[in-house]
Amino acid sequence: MTSKTKSAFADKKMIGRAIKESFIKLNPKTQVQNPVMLLVYLSAILTTVLWIVSLFGLKDASSGYTFSIAVILWFTCVFANFAEAIARVEEKLRLMR
Repeated sequence: MTSKTKSAFADKKMIGRAIKESFIKLNPKTQVQNPVMLLVYLSAILTTVLWIVSLFGLKDASSGYTFSIAVILWFTCVFANFAEAIARVEEKLRLMR
């Protein structure tokens, strides 16, 4: 007799909760707990500011390049938080068995 294990990716409610948590964790107080992600977070903020400044004509690189770097950094922040939230959900599922 085999028991069917449920993955966190199988439940849409859990995925929605993990996505919500990944944006909530963008709070600076949460980011300070992880120094590496804090640097990525601060770099994302700085690059976004540089992109906004470049839209007004003061630029070192093209606005599109600066924007793409900012998007990559923000994606990294959100995806790292999402992965951590999914890991927590998986851990809770494992403990419930």
